Amino acid sequence: MGQWELWSWSNGLGEDSIAKFPKLRELRIRRCPMLVGKLPTFLPSLEELDIDGCPLLVDLPKVLPSLLTLSIRQCQEVVLRSVSNTTSITTLKIVGVSGLVRLDEAHIKTLGSLEVLEIWNCDKLRCLWADGINSNYLTNLKRLEISNELRSGLSNLKSLKD
Repeated sequence: MGQWELWSWSNGLGEDSIAKFPKLRELRIRRCPMLVGKLPTFLPSLEELDIDGCPLLVDLPKVLPSLLTLSIRQCQEVVLRSVSNTTSITTLKIVGVSGLVRLDEAHIKTLGSLEVLEIWNCDKLRCLWADGINSNYLTNLKRLEISNELRSGLSNLKSLKD
């Protein structure tokens, strides 16, 4: 699927006119370097979303009320920022996201159910969140894993302040 560029519907109807894949529980999109198209907006039953190797993708589905696990690998930071309404997510994995310096305040405030946060190979990471952001939003966090297997290490990481 290396040449896949756009998510399109064969029925000719607009994306928002009817619910697509109402029972879909897992979606994995991997190694689609040309994918720039808009994904379905509303996936009501989706529990696991895994996006890997889609460097041109800039937008994820907007309404994911059942999402438990979100994995974003080898994508731009804008993909991570495009996720909204993350109150149900229990596991967030971020790997090799180019440009990620810190997590946005808007996302942290909606991650109240988050139990596992893994950040790997994000060599621009400087801190988990900006000073002044209250980490009390992450009250259910049980595991935090930050690692960099690249040679540069975590040389840019300056702070893990509460």
